[in-house]
Amino acid sequence: MRIELRIGEGAQSRRQQLAADAEYSVGSSADNDICIALPTVSRQHASLRVGIEGDLAVCDLGSRNGSYVDGERLHANQWAAINADTAVRIGSVLVQLQTLSAGDEDLALALTPEQPPLAAAAAEMTLAASQVDRFTRRALPAVLRLAHSGASQLALAQALGEALSRHLPILGLEIGPLDAEELWFARPAPSAANLVAEHGQIRLALRLEPSQQSGPYLQLVELVDAVLSLAHRQTAPAAAAEQALLWPKPAPLDPVLRKLYRQAARIADSDVHVLVRGESGTGKELFAQFLHSQGANPDAPLVAVNCAAFPEDLLEAELFGVEKGVATGVEARPGMFERANGGTLFLDEIGDMAAATQARILRVLQDQQVWRLGASRARPAQVRVISATHRDLAAMRREGAFRSDLWHRIADWEVELPPLRERQADIGHLALHFLGLAAAERGIAVRGITRLALQQLCAYEWPGNVRELQREMKRAAAFMDHNAALSSAELRAEIRSAASINQGQSLSELLKRAERRIIDQAIAVSDGDMDAAAAQLGVSRATLYRRLAERDQSA
Repeated sequence: MRIELRIGEGAQSRRQQLAADAEYSVGSSADNDICIALPTVSRQHASLRVGIEGDLAVCDLGSRNGSYVDGERLHANQWAAINADTAVRIGSVLVQLQTLSAGDEDLALALTPEQPPLAAAAAEMTLAASQVDRFTRRALPAVLRLAHSGASQLALAQALGEALSRHLPILGLEIGPLDAEELWFARPAPSAANLVAEHGQIRLALRLEPSQQSGPYLQLVELVDAVLSLAHRQTAPAAAAEQALLWPKPAPLDPVLRKLYRQAARIADSDVHVLVRGESGTGKELFAQFLHSQGANPDAPLVAVNCAAFPEDLLEAELFGVEKGVATGVEARPGMFERANGGTLFLDEIGDMAAATQARILRVLQDQQVWRLGASRARPAQVRVISATHRDLAAMRREGAFRSDLWHRIADWEVELPPLRERQADIGHLALHFLGLAAAERGIAVRGITRLALQQLCAYEWPGNVRELQREMKRAAAFMDHNAALSSAELRAEIRSAASINQGQSLSELLKRAERRIIDQAIAVSDGDMDAAAAQLGVSRATLYRRLAERDQSA
């Protein structure tokens, strides 16, 4: 049984976990178990007691400003039983208690906390700073000499890992290639890493005490990244290209999506038109922005329009522009094609476009010029078109709802972005990224995501994909206190129930889901080469085809 104590309210609140069968001193003096360095709190103000079964009690120690339980002041040395619904005040400071569910006791993913304005936190920060400083003075010079001697990434990672584990009180450390399961250095951790960083093709995972998840240790991770980068000059050209790639923020971890982004970078400076397919919220516009940013002229215009947001007549005016006098009171204005001239035009939800508009777009792409509505002359429109849709354009072409000649124009390269439910590796770090942004908007810091909350996030299907995850983190952050961790209690009921639903599935069903995801990833990473995919999976080509056929029959 673990109890969490919330001290104060609003942006200045903080949390501290209490263990069962323990007694804690409370006061403004730094030697207290719970330090509240505020004027209304006496140096030795009160005591909190947690019983073996999680029963709670508070005792005032004769403080000047008193301790209050449900509005009534306690007599000196008087113990009073309390629970999570009891209103407790220490001086003028509100203290609330909460029993933690199993899995919400520990962080699974940690964010950078702001430095709390309290003496105990300041002392922890000072201790961490001294530990990191000792490492940089005593161990780092030898590692740097090894780096400058031309050591490989493997040798450098091993030397760095040994130095970190020898000179710092870390619980666990792993260093290895990002897209492989092998490890270059590992010191076993009692549970999952709570601080993960990437540099090029290297992944660094640290397991730290909660008190170590502070500025000095986060700066240490940046320093480790810089040291590992010194060996990049010895890497193969492919690794160097990976390092130079300007990944979107946050960079995807899912191997299928990383493969697509690497392919996008290779064709970014060509005039290839791209069709991006995928469910709503999978990041199709972000992919288009990435393609444009990696091109030969990223400063050229990038113009986006949602084709489903306008009726047919208004969409044509938006795309092609209008001349003055087409209708009463109408002024001349350029359309999207003109504005994107020399750059990129992103046509979102192109599958919702009317047939007449499709024909006009085909003409613009063929002639590389556009006629405004009511115009007597054409204007230049040399654009690269990136289109996106969540619809099945192949079926629409068969039914005559989408022009085949336009499809051949816009789909020089056709990409399908995987839904978030198939990108398990990305759910945690995307949630952490969005949670940090939402907390920063509120002006608070959050510590991260608990183990149970992460389990529930990963079990949920995310029908709205990344967009839904971003909204959920923003909603959850609105209910969080400063320096709190996202627990299961802050998540929507349907997300909390997802884990229990998955737990109700049979082992056979869970294995089939996992097998489908693994096969899809292998085929995507192999660029559709079934021989390469079968070799990667360690099965024959015939076995791979048989598994695909069985999957299609059961779908």
